[in-house]
Amino acid sequence: MRFNKYLVLLVITGLVAGFFSTYIHIPSTPVLLENWGLKYSDIVYGVFYPRFLDADNSGSRYWYAPSLLNELAKGEDICPAPYVDYLFEYPPVVGALWFGSTCLALTLTPRGSGIEYAEFISAVAEAHFLVNATILVTSMILTALLIYRVLEGSSGSKSLNRALLYLVLPSVLLYTTYNWDSLCSLLAFSSLVVFSKWKSRWRFLIAGALLGLSIATKLLTASIALVLLVYLVRLRLRHSNYDRSHMHFLVGLLAGGGIPYLALVVISPKAFLDFISYHSTWYCENCIYSIVIHDIFSPLHRFIAAGAILIVIVVVALAVLRKNIVGVPERVYDIALCSIGGVVALNYVSTPQMLLLVTPLALITLKGTDLALYVLSDTLNAFIMVSFFLDTFSRAALSSLGLPIEVKFSPWTPDSPVQWLAYARSALLITLLIRKLKELYISNNPNF
Repeated sequence: MRFNKYLVLLVITGLVAGFFSTYIHIPSTPVLLENWGLKYSDIVYGVFYPRFLDADNSGSRYWYAPSLLNELAKGEDICPAPYVDYLFEYPPVVGALWFGSTCLALTLTPRGSGIEYAEFISAVAEAHFLVNATILVTSMILTALLIYRVLEGSSGSKSLNRALLYLVLPSVLLYTTYNWDSLCSLLAFSSLVVFSKWKSRWRFLIAGALLGLSIATKLLTASIALVLLVYLVRLRLRHSNYDRSHMHFLVGLLAGGGIPYLALVVISPKAFLDFISYHSTWYCENCIYSIVIHDIFSPLHRFIAAGAILIVIVVVALAVLRKNIVGVPERVYDIALCSIGGVVALNYVSTPQMLLLVTPLALITLKGTDLALYVLSDTLNAFIMVSFFLDTFSRAALSSLGLPIEVKFSPWTPDSPVQWLAYARSALLITLLIRKLKELYISNNPNF
């Protein structure tokens, strides 16, 4: 990548955006606009505090070895390990990052005499968050630079504009340091860049390894791997010079994605089974099916989502199989967008931070009205958390206008304005994916 003033602009803009995303989520900073939806992060409030802050109550719920939590509370110099000592519901790459950041934070945070455990662990949480935020903001900036790289050479200033747009999108600003999707997005997107741009004989192996690591960060990107494997098998059947491309990709994929999960199984079989159980029994979170099936805990959501996602993958795979491929075209971004976008929109768990997995691909492939609709979808997606802790207020405001809505705090249920935002976001995303799939099927591009 050539060093130039545009790259400097992107890095500076990324640092400013990253500072904002980090600042609003740091536990000790003021709550922006007194809205806890802008403060909350899964890293601190969803995972760290529930396990470490309440030593009296969290031990029985999360900990395999509650005695370690008691020892930590008493001032022992230890660093409990996720999966081994307590339940950790995220995949192994996140687990490794979590373990490293937790140990580093425990080591760097002084604990003088007379300091209460709650005060100490709050300081640890802040250091722990900053370590993770540094990695996530770096991932965000690198993603912006890759967007610029992929579109470099496009007409006008498209490459710069799209990369800058990525950095200022509301969901990117709010969710980059909220969870680990920014890291997963970078790994998956860089895999596609290697896949389509590199000329090295090892590009499919490296692309597979990067995509495998993304799957070991968040499972959702497995959908991209499936359609790319179909793509490579088709390529192999059409062109003998791609003789081992699919095997190289598969080896890299298994190494990057399989080894971390295998290590987890070896280290703690119980933790692996708990990981599977945790995700397979989760409720319908922001999922579009609750429009019809109002019980968010109904297992029907999971069955319907599995069927819908399978249909999307098959439809994308058929689009790949029916084309006359003569190389490795830029269309890999289109098929990746349709596969991961379909999973995010149709899954029974459709958390707002998941949209970060889709955004780089959308900015590469969409244009005109479709791009504007995606920006609208991104904005609605940001407002899911902005409005989350304001649910009672929103309900009361709507009730005062005569709308028959119960005034209570229940942002998870279909009668909540929070879910209406999620429905609108998903509907827009599904509409864009249908349009993109139609484009794939009717394309006359000789290179695809």
